Amino acid sequence: MDNINELLFTLRLNHIISILVVILFVSCSEAEKREEFNNSVYLEGIIKGGINSFNLSKRDVISDESENYFIEIDSTGCFNYTLPVDYPQTVYMHLQTNGNIPSFFVFPSDTISIEFKDSLIFNYTDKKHQIFNKNLGALTSTIHEKIRELLGSMEFREISEVELKSRIDSVKKYLDEALQAMSIKKELSEDFINLAKNEINFYLISSVADYEYLNEIVFNQKRDIPDSYYSKTRTIASEYDTLIFTHGAHTFFNRMQMRYLNKNIEDILSIKPSLTRDILLCRVINYSITKKDFKEARFLIEKYSPLISNNYLKQEIKNRFEISYAIFQDPANEAATLRAIRSDDKSGILNELINSFPNKVLYLKFWAPYCGPCMSQLPYVKQLEEKFNSNDFQVINLCAPYPRDNWRATIKERNIAGYHYLLNDNQYNALRASLNFQGIPRYVLINKNGDIINDDAPVPGVARMGLNYDLVNQIRELIDDR
Repeated sequence: MDNINELLFTLRLNHIISILVVILFVSCSEAEKREEFNNSVYLEGIIKGGINSFNLSKRDVISDESENYFIEIDSTGCFNYTLPVDYPQTVYMHLQTNGNIPSFFVFPSDTISIEFKDSLIFNYTDKKHQIFNKNLGALTSTIHEKIRELLGSMEFREISEVELKSRIDSVKKYLDEALQAMSIKKELSEDFINLAKNEINFYLISSVADYEYLNEIVFNQKRDIPDSYYSKTRTIASEYDTLIFTHGAHTFFNRMQMRYLNKNIEDILSIKPSLTRDILLCRVINYSITKKDFKEARFLIEKYSPLISNNYLKQEIKNRFEISYAIFQDPANEAATLRAIRSDDKSGILNELINSFPNKVLYLKFWAPYCGPCMSQLPYVKQLEEKFNSNDFQVINLCAPYPRDNWRATIKERNIAGYHYLLNDNQYNALRASLNFQGIPRYVLINKNGDIINDDAPVPGVARMGLNYDLVNQIRELIDDR
């Protein structure tokens, strides 16, 4: 984390970001036959209110990344979309409305009709799944409300470990009783009750983890958190035996990853064999893959994958290694053009870039593969490029100093098209001084005459709203300016 605000944002809003994007333009005014996929959810519906697109996102159980999918709505307000889903999980729907991000729960092969006028309505073909989604939504709402009431306003810096434990116990007692009352009233299935118990524990353990990390990293004070505060981890390890990835599960594994990632992997093995341990082992291995440390990743897979009992997770982590390693071994990317800048002088660098793309509006993108916020913008950069003719507009990818092979591998792995430059230390520092910025991502807008219009230009997109159309309109005006 570069600063305290980023850490707080990550811990409280569960946003650790690196992004896999699939973009599909659809129209429900055209009668297209649906392909049958075993691991997919078919969505269709009508969205009123002048909304022309929305995003769907879901969490990846292994990487902790958010996968984002951009859906366009036709002129009649209709849409249809086939969403890839490998296991039951929560999906988030980012509408261009208010700050709320509604979510719904899906099972592979679900068919769901979504309607939005004054409110969202989800109709499942499988009515059992519709009831499941409704009950889970009610439970999650109750959990959030109670945690905010007893824990949300407390000062992590001031509260003692004893007071924390007291409040956690109080919240748990209330939520357990609420679940019991809910189960009597609605005759919940045993499977749902077990999931609900885990969901409560997920959130409470995550609250303890937030308390520990905020005090240690943000407030620079060590808290003595007894292992008993995490005792529910062992309960979850024995009860969480089916890969169902709710929002609470994502929050829990995000916190547990932070707890275990930089420690000896033997600490994870101290957890009894379980799905919980499987996921944590996969996350440690995936971290090595993401770092492009393939020697370490291969060692971890050979040593620990035999201990992963979940067949899906075991095969998936092996597949990710093989794909990433193959890309690393052959990093050429036909869609990308890799170039070098000769000048080290700040004015010379900009002149060299501008002269390479005469009479075009340029959008300089400063980024790096290790930068989560940079990677999260990739889908919006692609959408931005698709809005304009390459004769008029060009995105220029300027990477901060980084190992060349890893830079090239990331470009291919993420399929980042366009023109790419890897800056050396002198070039990067010269541009930072010239354009007055400290960190990345950073964007610079240049008109057709080579004049810098904005050295802190708007970002390509926003998670809740999609592509930044204010930026689109600004670029269009610069293109049309004769």
